[in-house]
Amino acid sequence: MKRKEMYYIGMDIHKKNVNYCVKILDGTIIEQGCIKRTRADLITLASRIQHPWKGVLEATLFTGFVYDILKPYAKELIVGNPLQIKAIAYAKKKNDDIDAETLADLLRINLVPECYMPSTEVRDLRRCLRYRNYLVRQATRFKNKTSGVLMECGVEYVKEKLHNKGYFRDLMRRLEDVPDSVKEMLSFKMTDHLLDCINLVEASD
Repeated sequence: MKRKEMYYIGMDIHKKNVNYCVKILDGTIIEQGCIKRTRADLITLASRIQHPWKGVLEATLFTGFVYDILKPYAKELIVGNPLQIKAIAYAKKKNDDIDAETLADLLRINLVPECYMPSTEVRDLRRCLRYRNYLVRQATRFKNKTSGVLMECGVEYVKEKLHNKGYFRDLMRRLEDVPDSVKEMLSFKMTDHLLDCINLVEASD
């Protein structure tokens, strides 16, 4: 039985779409096009290719999602460093189709500047930690802003208790000689929700 020729696929990933180009070793284009960046469309593309194939994805925010879906179908799937790829493959004419074709060319001649692709577990952990850090920063900003508003109006409070929901509500009820605008601003239902988030984040330390 004749051995099937290896295909080389370059994929230019965007927020909603993936431009792809399929080539063989001599540079001949077998297929190119654009699909939606959905699980169903990616699986359809990977399943339709009846030859063994290697693929390259340029590292972007959306690469992990595409990588996890296509990895089981590929002979090899690598992620390219976008800055180094641009340095190697500078072109005056540039569009999504050309980018996908360039990636396929770099792959077939083994010139892709590869970057490390963490495992799914590591990426999940990083995502959780980044989001938690974001919440901590937002909670700190909220605390500082609330404290600043109260200090501006001469309100005395216990700093360590300020963001305890019970203490905060009691403080709001006892406010005197404070502009109504401040009372309204700090008594929004949103304040309660933010305090809940702060307490949850701090409890997870």
